[in-house]
Amino acid sequence: MAEPIAIPGRLGDPCWTDANLEATIRTVAAMGDESASRFLATHAPITHVRIGDTDRTLSDAKVFESIARLSARENVVLVHGAPGTGKSHLINWVKLRYDHAVDSGELTGVLPVLVRRRTGSLKDALEQLVEQLPDRFHNYLEPVQSAIDRISEKEARKKLATELHLELGIRRDDAGKERLPRTIRHLAEAFHAEGFGAWLCREGGVIDRNIQQLISPSEIRDRESFPPFTAEEFRITNPQQRSRGLNTDNVMRLIDELEDEPKSAEQAAALCNDSLRSALRELMGLGNAALSTILRRIRQDLRKESTRLVLLIEDVSTLSVLDDEVVNAVEPQDDASLCDLTAVLGMTEQAYQRLRDNQYQRIAGSGLILSFPKDSSADAWVDDDAQIDRFVARYLNAARLSELYVDQIADRRRQSGDVELSACDDCPVREQCHAAFGAVALDPDTVIGLFPFRPSTAHYLLDHLDAQQTGVRPTQRGLLDHVTKPVMRYVGALAEGERHALTLPINRRPPTDWQTLSETF
Repeated sequence: MAEPIAIPGRLGDPCWTDANLEATIRTVAAMGDESASRFLATHAPITHVRIGDTDRTLSDAKVFESIARLSARENVVLVHGAPGTGKSHLINWVKLRYDHAVDSGELTGVLPVLVRRRTGSLKDALEQLVEQLPDRFHNYLEPVQSAIDRISEKEARKKLATELHLELGIRRDDAGKERLPRTIRHLAEAFHAEGFGAWLCREGGVIDRNIQQLISPSEIRDRESFPPFTAEEFRITNPQQRSRGLNTDNVMRLIDELEDEPKSAEQAAALCNDSLRSALRELMGLGNAALSTILRRIRQDLRKESTRLVLLIEDVSTLSVLDDEVVNAVEPQDDASLCDLTAVLGMTEQAYQRLRDNQYQRIAGSGLILSFPKDSSADAWVDDDAQIDRFVARYLNAARLSELYVDQIADRRRQSGDVELSACDDCPVREQCHAAFGAVALDPDTVIGLFPFRPSTAHYLLDHLDAQQTGVRPTQRGLLDHVTKPVMRYVGALAEGERHALTLPINRRPPTDWQTLSETF
């Protein structure tokens, strides 16, 4: 039996606190910071993880069992699907299930490491690698730490400009690539020119936006590609930066060419975009398979301890320019000097489609390819009133409970099962509240009230989310961020005496008989 953390004095009073609400429903960027206990207390059992291209599906518990039973020394498990379908949630759950298996002795000789999405920046992802591995491996991670420092420096924009200068110049020649078109042959020099270079490194320019993507919070759709160069980027609007005193004669001729000839500006943008990924890697000092080398050294040491490394990456797009590098680093090496490895990689459909055919074949041969069907994020999911009410109820319940009760739920759910403790059990307004707002039964003994919603209300609001608005999607995460949390905040504000309109990103549709009504009246 449990009681809510905030005892309501009357029907309609909030039975949660602002702090509990914030701890239970976090934004997308902070999702990885949820406590393990609150994560487990809100976890909705997953039943629709598809195996490869088949129609066979697995539950979350069966996914863990399937991964843990993989018999090869080196396994890669890909989990792909559209944003909001549950990839990250599943990978977080699998990590917690591994932790429980290790702590309980169910598995031995296993080191699980999870790189969460958290802020979505490369800087944060690299920091997690450094933080989670035991101290004895930190000497191997010095290049990673150096990369973190390098992309944190104020001079990062100038350094990226220097790398583009080299990629378009010396490195292009060394690689035997075709020479730059005659009309823009001095493009590399522009990145080093005092005037043109300052323009390219300006705040808000393409170089700056690429640096910000490495170090600042971002969402999945922002990480799917790098901010690209366009023809417009090469048209200098600052008179001082295009002056002869700050640019060589070659660069001055280039400035005129790019301004007068749109085709030349488009060629320059295309060439810079072709060089951008390599330049970013060199900026961080993690080019030339450095990440693979680091992981190889760590695995050699773990081999001496007969330890299997389980590397889980919630979203490979957080590794930015290193996304394909990490896939290469975890591919089977067939090297007896390396420890056993299980890599679980979450990726969007766009990242999944970029994999090479031979990578698909190697992964499918010794690992698993799992997916969340496209319709799991929207059409199919919103068709089930009861499922949506149960989903919301788990979050309502966790927001109403103290950490003590949340921990109790989590302890019971570490292997599988559903929530078995309700904050409504000892609530003084339970009967009135359930009669007025409704409740759902997760099992005969676990009944959770839907206040401040009613049955099917969440379904209706989810179905009417305005996907045309930035960041709004009809997914589980969309339901939490754009419906559940704002409504609960609003109820809390009303109890404090605040009066303001509740605004949700909802498509407001006129009544079906609106035409008749308007004509009549």
